Amino acid sequence: MAKRNPYDVIGVSKTSTANEIKKAYYQLAKQYHPDTNKDPSAKEKFVEIQHAYEILSDEQKRAQFDQYGNVDDSSRQGEHGFSGGFPGGFPYGFSGFGGESADFGGDIFDQIFQKFGGQSNARGASTGESVLAGTRLSFMEAIKGAKKSIVFVGIRGCAPCSGSGTKPGHKKTTCITCKGSGQMSLHRGGFQMFTNCPTCGGLGTSIAPEAKCTSCNGAGLVRERQSVTVDIPAGVEDGMKVRISGQGNASLSGQGPNGDLIVTVQVAGHPIFKRDGADVHIQATVPLHIAILGGSIRIPTVDGDVDLTIPPGTQPNERKVLRQRGAPNVSSRHGFGSSSRGDQWVTLEVEIPKSLTSEQKRLMMEAFGAKSTTSTSDGSSNYNKSDTSPRATSSDDTSGSSKTEGSSRTKKGQHGTMTN
Repeated sequence: MAKRNPYDVIGVSKTSTANEIKKAYYQLAKQYHPDTNKDPSAKEKFVEIQHAYEILSDEQKRAQFDQYGNVDDSSRQGEHGFSGGFPGGFPYGFSGFGGESADFGGDIFDQIFQKFGGQSNARGASTGESVLAGTRLSFMEAIKGAKKSIVFVGIRGCAPCSGSGTKPGHKKTTCITCKGSGQMSLHRGGFQMFTNCPTCGGLGTSIAPEAKCTSCNGAGLVRERQSVTVDIPAGVEDGMKVRISGQGNASLSGQGPNGDLIVTVQVAGHPIFKRDGADVHIQATVPLHIAILGGSIRIPTVDGDVDLTIPPGTQPNERKVLRQRGAPNVSSRHGFGSSSRGDQWVTLEVEIPKSLTSEQKRLMMEAFGAKSTTSTSDGSSNYNKSDTSPRATSSDDTSGSSKTEGSSRTKKGQHGTMTN
């Protein structure tokens, strides 16, 4: 049979992208694969499709064909038609997981080819792929730890056939192409090379159409929705990842361990507490009299409310620390489950009264040795230390002032002038 233009075989143009060529190749390969198409001419068509894709998927070969109209074919694999893009062949034909034979999910399809492609023997054990998932925690769940149900779509062994891919009473048969070795040899430039069998994908066995499990269509694997309960350790931070061993995808070879489930944690904020690693920060209000005289205030912690001692003379924005009152420390130097904890930092805000009664003003004046000197338009007073200002007037003089005098004094007071 005369060789056809590879672009015509795949059904693409010279301007098609690599992804467009790959997509067209997948569709044709599924249509003409001998495992699913029993037409006598399907095998020959399948070989032609693979050879065309071998040229178009290789940048050098494609460029050579575009320039000269042909490609040096001396190194072609031979009658079995190994795939240039996926030399490992098609291990499970083109049936989907979970009975979705018409549409093989692109991600799983690629995953199988990546696992069984290349020069490795697919019959060897291979670890399943890890699955990425996420969960959202409240602030306190992140501090205390929590159990979360993680729902994801993953690959599992088919339960009805126990992962064998065959119906009850049936068995896999030795692949007639590779005689059970799982590999085929080819000669290139005087060298002998081995690649996975294109018929069985390197498994060394095949399943007759009538013997295939109807649940997985012979794949031995299904893609299904799963739910796993995960223990989130105490002290996790936003963006951390928790790995659960063996809860990921099943091995595509059916002989290796499952991959892992990797859960990314998203932690919500809190109206009172703020995190900085294992340390917790809050702001607390201190009444003026406690800031001056000392005392204690009640503050929240992640373990509940506690009393915080306030020493006399506490200044605004002073910080106090409560040791070992923060979050459990899960940093790399401590590891999960460590008893080490961060601290809680408290920033103190002194509460200044917005208004005072006459009695409160009098007591403040006596306490600080101040005398009223002027009255402002809003009824408040300016004060001056009586022991440092020989011009300070008594409160009796001020109380007898008229509104007009008060206004006059207010205006002068705003400019820092004291009355006589």
